[in-house]
Amino acid sequence: MDTVFKLIVKEEGLFSFSLIANEVDYFYNNLGLNWAYFEYFTPTQIAKHIHCLIAAKKVSEIGALGENIKLSMLKKDSALYLCTSPSQEEVRAEVESHINGTSTDEAINVTYIKSSGTVLPGGTEKLQLIQVQKSAYENPDANNSDDIHTVATSDFVKTKSKNVINNHAKVIRDCMRSPHP
Repeated sequence: MDTVFKLIVKEEGLFSFSLIANEVDYFYNNLGLNWAYFEYFTPTQIAKHIHCLIAAKKVSEIGALGENIKLSMLKKDSALYLCTSPSQEEVRAEVESHINGTSTDEAINVTYIKSSGTVLPGGTEKLQLIQVQKSAYENPDANNSDDIHTVATSDFVKTKSKNVINNHAKVIRDCMRSPHP
């Protein structure tokens, strides 16, 4: 938590020290993100997520939007979406559009996390975070393989549990054996 706080303070001077301290504390102690979030993302990524969330909250506050939070941050090989339920359908459409624009030579990893706590103290809306990561396949010539370790990216194999890998492997095997799409 201290590392993330320092990264945000160091990054830019847009927000006050006390606001950042309060937001980092709330993010870690009240937002209710699954422990896997903190294992999957690096402190630098978490700092960026919190920084974006602070900005999205400010836009919502200035626009008198209440708990309707929506933020999209797109890069060439990744995208981050933060939202609450009033914006979720619009964000879902953006995610689908982003994914549909992906080359068949690229792998896509989508991570979805929803908080168990509210995005604002005393509020009712949960935070939804969607991270889309594009990367090259480890073995781009494996188009007809049903071996998950051949067709998956190294990030997928490294970050997913054995159960998730086995479930995906079964889906791939079933799809490859299907006579039609």
